[in-house]
Amino acid sequence: MSCGRVRTGRISDRTLDLDLLLYEDLILEGEVLKIPHPKLHERAFVLGPLLELIPHEKHPMLKKSFKALWEDLPPKERAKIRGFKHLCYDYC
Repeated sequence: MSCGRVRTGRISDRTLDLDLLLYEDLILEGEVLKIPHPKLHERAFVLGPLLELIPHEKHPMLKKSFKALWEDLPPKERAKIRGFKHLCYDYC
């Protein structure tokens, strides 16, 4: 599905960008769609929220908890990510 998207290069602006990161313990390695996302474990901006939501759940392929994957990231990468608790105010 192109959604009217016209790419001018491999890394360029996108009309629509939707990354399906996980779906329970599903492992899918299709030509177009791969679940879990192939770079999920390398991205602090993905692991940070997973660490807050489901720290002890395991990556379906790597069999490591999201907490362990977070700790595997370089400290410099982890430092870039702020938690979400500061957004909750009186509601959490």
